Amino acid sequence: MFVCFFDFAKVYGINNLVNDIRTNLGFEPNYFFRFAWKILCPVIVISLMILSLTYSDELKYGDYLFPSWSMIFGWCLNMTFILPIPIVMIYVFIRYSDRKKSFKERIKFLFIPTITKRRLKQQNENGSEFIMSSLSPISYV
Repeated sequence: MFVCFFDFAKVYGINNLVNDIRTNLGFEPNYFFRFAWKILCPVIVISLMILSLTYSDELKYGDYLFPSWSMIFGWCLNMTFILPIPIVMIYVFIRYSDRKKSFKERIKFLFIPTITKRRLKQQNENGSEFIMSSLSPISYV
């Protein structure tokens, strides 16, 4: 579950991405692409980040040993780009999920692409039925 939060497909949706590729290139990417984009790449990135945190050695360039404050500054700079992801995840979970639903349903809600949530909300406000085919191109967006 945690892996998908580093995923572009979370915001836009893997089906929308595949539809765009099909529209622009004329063919659909295979299922390995979808698996790699949703699961494999985020797992590798998270693993590398954890390993780099646990196995960090002193930084040397030739005979020069970099000071420890430079390593701390580098990690702080790195965290400014990484920490917003789980912070926003927790914020969205608390702010926008329905407290009447179970924990599992609230987690599932986080994995619905944002564009689909907006369409559902718009259709709900207009009082019309929401029908979305995952096979049609998204030219209407």
